[in-house]
Amino acid sequence: MRFVTALIAVCPLLLGVAGDSAAAPYADRFMLLVEAHRFEEAADAFFYPPDFTPLRLRREQAAIAGFLASLFKVAGDITTQTKDLPPGANTWWDLGISAGDRPLFPRDTGADNSESVYFRVRCTQEGQGLVTLNFVHLRGNWLLLRFVFSIPRSADNAEGHFDEFTRKVFSGCSACQPSKET
Repeated sequence: MRFVTALIAVCPLLLGVAGDSAAAPYADRFMLLVEAHRFEEAADAFFYPPDFTPLRLRREQAAIAGFLASLFKVAGDITTQTKDLPPGANTWWDLGISAGDRPLFPRDTGADNSESVYFRVRCTQEGQGLVTLNFVHLRGNWLLLRFVFSIPRSADNAEGHFDEFTRKVFSGCSACQPSKET
């Protein structure tokens, strides 16, 4: 079972950065993998709890890769991306994923640092969006704790559109459904 959320609040304890940061090269690599539809490799960038069995790890990675594939099938290909500053509160509808059964925060991982990197994106089908990558620094590496894709709340029928967008993403991703095993 993985933790998938709609309408999550981005953790305020994470430092938001727009330009150069320690996590920025990892964010850039992750976005290149997503743009190239290399979702299995992108899933390797996530933090997975150390108590996961090898089978559980493979299932979680498959679920995250499936979520990313389904999300970008619905949103369309990323045509442009630029790093940005953290968005204003309550201006976006958020759909996100992380590994595990519950939302994890940096303090839950034993991380010695955390950062968020934001990208304004334009997708072929969805148009404007925001990607938030929440990283933790652990064991000498930057690992992706949470991926969030957001669409503007300001659009006409934004809530209805977001509901339909979310339904399409999850209906296209059988691996994203919560599993009955831990």
